[in-house]
Order: sequence, then C-alpha cells, then structure tokens
Amino acid sequence: MNTSKKSTIVRLAALAAALAFVLVLAECLNSYYLQIIIYIFMFAYFASAWNILSGFAGQFSLGHAIFIGIGAYTSTILYVQYGISPWIGMLAGGLLAALVGVIIGFPCFKLKSTYFTLTTIALANILLLLVQNTRKLGSIKINGARGIQIPAVSGNSLAAMQFVDKKYYLYVILGMLIVVLAVCQWIKSSKMGYQLAAVANNQDAAESLCVNSRALKLKAMAISAFFCAAGGTFYAQVILFCNPARLFAESLSDKLAIVAMLGGKATVFGPTVGAVIVESISQFASARFAGTQGLNLAIYGIMLIVCIRFFPDGILPILQKLVRRLVARLRSKGETTK
Repeated sequence: MNTSKKSTIVRLAALAAALAFVLVLAECLNSYYLQIIIYIFMFAYFASAWNILSGFAGQFSLGHAIFIGIGAYTSTILYVQYGISPWIGMLAGGLLAALVGVIIGFPCFKLKSTYFTLTTIALANILLLLVQNTRKLGSIKINGARGIQIPAVSGNSLAAMQFVDKKYYLYVILGMLIVVLAVCQWIKSSKMGYQLAAVANNQDAAESLCVNSRALKLKAMAISAFFCAAGGTFYAQVILFCNPARLFAESLSDKLAIVAMLGGKATVFGPTVGAVIVESISQFASARFAGTQGLNLAIYGIMLIVCIRFFPDGILPILQKLVRRLVARLRSKGETTK
C-alpha cells in the first residue's frame, strides 16, 4: 500500500472517529455547550468557504460577510413573505451570491494584493449601508436597520429548519461542514487546485504557462460565495433574525480571515482547527466578561498579531510536524525493541 493511500485511510479513520465523538457529545451536553459547538462548526464552515478563494486562490478578501448576508436575507424573505422553505431559500441564496461574486470578481480581479482586499472592504461597507437604509425593494420588505424577524415554529421542524432541541442544529451544520471540507479536499487535489496554487504563488508565471487566472479565480469566487450564502441561511435560522449590522458586519469578515489564518490558510482542515481555538476563546471571554464592550474585537486583533508573528503558516502545519515526529519516534522505538 502506497503512502497516499495510507494517508487517505488515516484521514478517513480520523474523520469517522471525530464524527462519532461529536454525535456522542450531542446526546450528553446541555443546550449551552451545544450552542458553543454549533458556533464552532459554523465558523469552521464559513472559514473553509472563505479559504477556497483567499487560501487556495490567494485572493485575500475581507468582505465575505456580503455573501453571508445575501444568503440569510434571501432565504428569510422567501420564507417570511412567500412561505418557501429555508432549504430552497438556501439554494436560491447560494446561487444569487455566486452570481454577485462573479459580478464583483470580474472587474476586481484586475487588482492585485492589497488593492483587492481594500476593494472587498469597501464593497462590504457599501452593501451594509444600502441594506440599512432600504425599507422596501418593490414589494419585498427589507425593513432597513430594523431587520427581519423570523417567526418561530413550535417543536422541531425540519422543513422550517427550526429546532427546539439544539442537537438537530448541530447535525445540520456538521453535515454542511463535511460537504464543504470534501469540496475543499477535491479542489486541493484536483487540477484546479494545482492551478490555483500556481496563480496564488506567481500569477504572471502561471499565465505564461497558459493558465487562465481570471477564469480560475471567478470559479473559486463563485464556489466560495455559494457556500458562504448557504451558511448565512443556517445562521439566520439559528438566531431567527436578519439584522444587517450583524450579518454584513466587517467584524464578521475579519473573523473568517482570522480563523482560517490561525488554523492554516490554504489547508483543508486548518480553518476547522482555527475555529476551535478562536470560537472557544471568544465564547469564554463573552461569558466571563459580558459587560466589556468591544472585547471580541480586541481578542481578534491580539490573535491576528500573534498568528502573523509566531505562526505565519498557521497552527495546523505545526501540529502535523509534531505528529510526524511522534510517529517517527514510536516507529524507531518499535524497531529497536524488535
């Protein structure tokens, strides 16, 4: 058995063990701790979607809250005003966000490095202001800064994506996380992934080898936007409220970048590792220092400084090196005992 097959089997076994562990936790923990795990998985999902564009393609975005907000508002409007299931709204919001992502990317991908990042920040703030100051768009009620309240249903309703028992939210976001991780793994190991890595490292050199960098980046943008919007639907159904200041917030976009960078940008499981660290600390700080305003922003800033200074490639590569050293030592000890 070759090394690649062994590594694939090990990854699948680790994933199955982690999945079994989470399912056991869902049955044992109370609603408070289930909520924390739900948020960890949700931000792991968002950061993994962000990583498709900003990690694999190297197009650093600080405006991905645009797509989360589009997904949340699309599904909520369809559900509240037209009675359409959030599951269908999730698909509609994802497709709309992918279209918006392509429209944004087509002119913006002419910009490189910091200029592209600054453009995403500007676009996110512009859209936030538009939503906050728009009460109606034709017959569609947006309610401006007041947002849209999602009516709660009684009991657990799969069709409405609303559950009194929080473990069902955990099952939904766990399934979504597995899907986005599978897509990330497919992209990374496919021809598209190698081409994106080439573009991220040196776009001019990649283009000299007949790589269509703009088409690749537009594909990455569409996929990333679609998954972020689908997650926005889930986010809205968890909090049962669509608020522009929350869903289009610059701090939300920043958090996705911090989670992915801390765990390991351009890796498949790095954003998940980052989400465990960032969201655990964030939830603890919120519970311990509830009266301190802006503490979460201070925590994100400190994490970003520490990450850039001490872990420029993220924590996951360091953990992988430690595991390899441990395995090598165990093998050497096993060989000496023989």
